[in-house]
Amino acid sequence: MTSSVREACWYCPDLTAEFSDISVGSARLPEGWEEAKGWNQLIVRTPRGQKLLNLAKEKGLLEFRKVPEENLPRLKAASLGKKRTALKNLKLRSGDAKKLYFLDPEDPVLRAMAAGS
Repeated sequence: MTSSVREACWYCPDLTAEFSDISVGSARLPEGWEEAKGWNQLIVRTPRGQKLLNLAKEKGLLEFRKVPEENLPRLKAASLGKKRTALKNLKLRSGDAKKLYFLDPEDPVLRAMAAGS
């Protein structure tokens, strides 16, 4: 269902809002999509984000459920896949692996990906 994806998303390498205090995204649960579609998954990255989440929990604003341990490797793989796809699309759009718009071509991770590793 890619018809609803915004064009800019094809060039964005950031699946999980890596510089945010809290990221929110679709949950993946062992029970499948029918169970998961009513849930979101949170990644809390900072003390400020944890404080906000704790406040929401104290006030009963959110429901919580334990995230299966196997979700983290899947999320990491999806994030890396998003970065690779964005890099590929940026290279296609610019026509040059050294012209990646806002990305730093000297970044070691991006250099390795651009080289095909």
